[in-house]
Amino acid sequence: SFTAERRSNRSGGPRQGRRREPVFRTVEEVDYKEISRLARCIDERGRILPRRWLGHSAEIQAHVALAVKRARHCALLSYTSSGKAR
Repeated sequence: SFTAERRSNRSGGPRQGRRREPVFRTVEEVDYKEISRLARCIDERGRILPRRWLGHSAEIQAHVALAVKRARHCALLSYTSSGKAR
């Protein structure tokens, strides 16, 4: 637990960092057959990255999620990572 004086020393502003360039700019660009671009939207464990990391709008992120699911169903993308099993 933080004390009152520790809280006052913390910065309250937004974090500064380099904003990632979005993988897809429009909804028309999202296609389940573009594996190289969809792979950039997935982390090393196979999970779809959140839109705050990708820089997508809510509409584009919904289409990306649907495209990833379609690509997985067609066996173009794997459901899990290809790393070692525990």
